[in-house]
Amino acid sequence: MSSLRGRTRDSSWQWLLIGLVLAMGCCGIFAVGTYALGIWVPNIPGLALNPTAQPAIQTQIIIITTTPAPTIPVAATTDSANSTAGTAPTEFVQRPTDSQMVQPTASGGTTPVAIGNTPAGITPATQIPLPTQTSSGSVATIDTSASVSGADALAAIKTVLVEFKNGSSFLMGTDLTEATRAIEDCVDRDAGKCQASDAQDSIPSHEVLINAFSIEKYEVSTEQYVAFLNSLGPNSHRTGCDGSICAAIVDDQQFSHIKFDGVKYVVANPLFNDRPITFVTWYGADSYCRAIGRRLPTEAEWEFAARGGQSQNIYPWGNFWDPKADPNRALTSRSRTENQLGPSEVTAYPTGATATGIFNMAGNVSEWVADWYDGGYYGTLPPNTVDPKGPAASPSNHKVLRGGDWDALPFFARTVHRRDADPVDARATLGFRCASNESVQAGAGNPTPLPSGGVTQ
Repeated sequence: MSSLRGRTRDSSWQWLLIGLVLAMGCCGIFAVGTYALGIWVPNIPGLALNPTAQPAIQTQIIIITTTPAPTIPVAATTDSANSTAGTAPTEFVQRPTDSQMVQPTASGGTTPVAIGNTPAGITPATQIPLPTQTSSGSVATIDTSASVSGADALAAIKTVLVEFKNGSSFLMGTDLTEATRAIEDCVDRDAGKCQASDAQDSIPSHEVLINAFSIEKYEVSTEQYVAFLNSLGPNSHRTGCDGSICAAIVDDQQFSHIKFDGVKYVVANPLFNDRPITFVTWYGADSYCRAIGRRLPTEAEWEFAARGGQSQNIYPWGNFWDPKADPNRALTSRSRTENQLGPSEVTAYPTGATATGIFNMAGNVSEWVADWYDGGYYGTLPPNTVDPKGPAASPSNHKVLRGGDWDALPFFARTVHRRDADPVDARATLGFRCASNESVQAGAGNPTPLPSGGVTQ
């Protein structure tokens, strides 16, 4: 009996083990089946059993931000009457004293000069458009190749002269009546902010006597000035004009049209070849004229020429002008088109030329003249002063500017109006032309006072 119970107990454990094995086998078969059919996928850390799963892609996003370009402050314009955003002068370093002057060297060892970057009223988003208009007339054809240099290059850049053969007298300046009318036109017609103080330095009118002289028919062009710089040599724009800066290049002033590659100067865009040189200092203008055997005109010569030899002319063509009704006379802020920024060709606006054929004395760019500026100078002159050359010095150390420009009100386009600037200022609105006695015949005549105030030539 006891042996039977022992066998029964042993067989029970055997059947239990057999049952467990069969159960585990069935579970295994079931698991394999469901996995094969895709019904069940085990989630085992670190082990990917799903062959169709896409791996996660880690991406790195790099965000690049730009910081504003550094800005250089620009001095405000001194033309208070101009209600538009006037083009402010770009400030250069002050002219050195005689003991500090450094002559230009071929190696270009001078320290670069920091020049203001953006004129007021012109932003990088409002670029000066490329010129498309071709004007009548012509200027000197200039060969700027390397084979032309020195005296030949300087001879090639001379502009044709308009000659006043006989000495003459004329009534220079203006009076209160004309100035008052001009201020009213500025305010009422042109929506400007002119005031009496803007005309005060042009009063009183006074008779002066002018000896025979000649003046260039056109403003000096960018191409002509580039030829001059190349005649001086590399880096001459920095200190080559009486020890001072001649003119700004593109590296100094983004709106300049002169490029320098370290060896040679070129016009940055050939479309600007016949545009007047701008961003030029008084020293740069004076040195150019002397280099070609000429000189800057005196203030009296400039006004006489701008009047076309007619003492009564307030504009080069006569006494009256409505810039909106007749915009083709001169380029000013009120006669230009909305998108026109910068001057036109030196041969532009022929209908606004003087009776003697001198172009752009009322607009385009204002012009340096030889004289120092003194607002009270006219009141100090005795009657019939011969060839006045301005005061010996300027209380403000400024030189005289004459003529209107593309960014100035028509008020400034009057032949009698005077402006002034530091001789080292350079502006997008400022250029020059030269004068001379070179083509005046010997003994052409001395100035003769005319009681009527008229002029003979």
